[in-house]
Amino acid sequence: MLRADGRRAPVGEVGFFGARGPSITAGYWNDADTTYRSKLGGYWLTGDLVYQDEDGNYFVVDRTKDAIETAEGTGYSVLMEELLLSEISAISDCAVVAGRDGERVVPVAVIITGESPAEAGRLLAEANEVLENAGHPRIAVLDVARTRTTSRWA
Repeated sequence: MLRADGRRAPVGEVGFFGARGPSITAGYWNDADTTYRSKLGGYWLTGDLVYQDEDGNYFVVDRTKDAIETAEGTGYSVLMEELLLSEISAISDCAVVAGRDGERVVPVAVIITGESPAEAGRLLAEANEVLENAGHPRIAVLDVARTRTTSRWA
């Protein structure tokens, strides 16, 4: 686990997952820029964000490209999605992505629910309470996806 400056991140802090050794790739074919950006402090960056617990176990929290950098802190889309799915029974599927509110980057959720789209405001408030209690940034917009009730292959 590495901080952005290349130093090791302490236990419990999310950082970049880096690997090094004789079998690590030399880089990307004909792409010196991506190769350069994939190295830090002598490590090859995998593109994963991880933390280590006190027992030495590593946990992947997101891909670097999916983390949402907000004014309130970093939102890890995978963790936010898993939390919403486990804590709010009305949400059967969801995706959390970065959106914009003017110049600000904000988390946006698209959900699938059996409830009426008119309940989106209530679900947004419930989602933000769950996220806030777990230390994640608040969602700015929650949209209910429209789905078919039957498959065209059925």
